[in-house]
Amino acid sequence: MMKRLLSLILFFGSIPVLIHAQSLSVGTKQANLGETICLDLNTEAISNMLTAQFTIDYFSEHVEYVGVENFSLSEDPPVNSFSNHIPGYVTFSWIADDLVNGYDLEEEEVIFQVCFKVLTDDVTVPIYLTASPTSVEVTDKDLNILDVSLGLGLIVVGNGNMVEDPIVDIPDPLFKSDILLKGFDLNNDGELQESEAKDIFSLHSNDLAIETAEGIQYFTNLSNLKLINNQLSVLDVSNNLNLKSLECQGN
Repeated sequence: MMKRLLSLILFFGSIPVLIHAQSLSVGTKQANLGETICLDLNTEAISNMLTAQFTIDYFSEHVEYVGVENFSLSEDPPVNSFSNHIPGYVTFSWIADDLVNGYDLEEEEVIFQVCFKVLTDDVTVPIYLTASPTSVEVTDKDLNILDVSLGLGLIVVGNGNMVEDPIVDIPDPLFKSDILLKGFDLNNDGELQESEAKDIFSLHSNDLAIETAEGIQYFTNLSNLKLINNQLSVLDVSNNLNLKSLECQGN
């Protein structure tokens, strides 16, 4: 609905422009096994917000999404603003009630709290804001697309050992480089962790002379894959059970 609204406004002559950074971030809290904990979703330096959409990414084996509390952008969270159809992801999409002025945020404001039940002990569970499966887009009342930086939150349980997140072995350097350049390396460590691989829903790596797509078995949420005009002799997608579209001609 939000994209249709923006398309209509653009059609009538208002062109959004990119402006400088504001931020969205998730808070950090201590928790106990079995406890339900709510983390603040913080905004900073965002005023007159007209639309917002993004994804909250969490480890579903360690915490369970419960819901949202203290939604400040309206009296009640709009129907269908939050979705948890895929375990590990909460998608958020919102349009202000006032389409002329948007929603006037404070310099720093908590727009809602996202709540999780703790399922495992002695872990530190990162909660990411990401662009997949719902992309990040925040606009103001003038339809400027805001350059929003994203900050992660943590749920620290017990002794707080960091959740294990193994690195995916991608032996083909051209394939690996293309994946990293596409921005899927959320923690910017030069590697792709298994949790980051699960965030990839669509991947087009064409005309790159890729010889092997080994590692793609960890892209378990992948639904659209194009590996056109490479040098593949074998392509095993037997573990990509969500794959709906595959194009690999020219190999």
